[in-house]
Amino acid sequence: MGIPLVVIDGELDRATSEALALALSEEEAGRDGPRRAWLLDLSELTFTDSTLIARTYDLLSRLPEGGWVGVIGASAGVLRVLTVGGLLGRPDVRVFSNHEEARVALGAETGDWGET
Repeated sequence: MGIPLVVIDGELDRATSEALALALSEEEAGRDGPRRAWLLDLSELTFTDSTLIARTYDLLSRLPEGGWVGVIGASAGVLRVLTVGGLLGRPDVRVFSNHEEARVALGAETGDWGET
């Protein structure tokens, strides 16, 4: 099974975070073990607060050794939030400018990826 791609668009804050939590939980349901990686498409995310930081750390805490979270298409503002939250520069957080860049990087590593 490929790496799940979760698209987060619009605004992400405390008021909307439950929808993301539900999507992530549904993606994990029925699996024998934890995911080794996640891709978050943030290209259409127009606003976020520390909720993105909290959800990303939550994903990281559930990953096995060597696991990672990939971020695709984040705007300068969203990257700033991730930087302030201490996420950028970590070896378990990868940043991709667009889907094609992620596909090229991941194709060599995994051969495929999914979409949620």
